[in-house]
Amino acid sequence: MLLAIGGKSTMDDRDDEILQALAWMVDQYLSRGDGSLDNDAMSAGELAMEVLANRSLVELENSRIGRWTQAGRDFLAVD
Repeated sequence: MLLAIGGKSTMDDRDDEILQALAWMVDQYLSRGDGSLDNDAMSAGELAMEVLANRSLVELENSRIGRWTQAGRDFLAVD
């Protein structure tokens, strides 16, 4: 699956695979279980959430807390 923004593909298959792995890692290790994310002020978690936010998969409340967007939830559901 290629992530499309405005109907245009924005990544090649390899980028998509890497972004999928990052999203799953963030969901596994930074999820609070209610759709919100907390990077516990870890710089790697903060950067990962920023990357996902730049792809409109996460909405950041601040540098530590975020929430999956609908696009992010849909992206996580892809096998």
